[in-house]
Amino acid sequence: MPEPTTIVYTRHAEEKFALLARYGFPITRQQVENTIRAPSLVVEQSGGRLIGQKEIGEQHLLRVIYRLEGDVAIVITFYPARRRRYETQL
Repeated sequence: MPEPTTIVYTRHAEEKFALLARYGFPITRQQVENTIRAPSLVVEQSGGRLIGQKEIGEQHLLRVIYRLEGDVAIVITFYPARRRRYETQL
């Protein structure tokens, strides 16, 4: 899968940074972009969506839902998840 040259965020994804920070789980743009550019796993979904995931700690990983349009990755949403829930996919 080609690496995107540009990463853009939907309004929902932009709002997710503040929402997660309010709940005490801040995620940075760098973490989201690292998950897209160097994921541990990519799962293809219907409608051309991709889920990239990458470990962000001993107990958590970051899942980023995005789509590719040429060399642009459009981040739809992202969320932290417990590794044990998805470790069979790693």
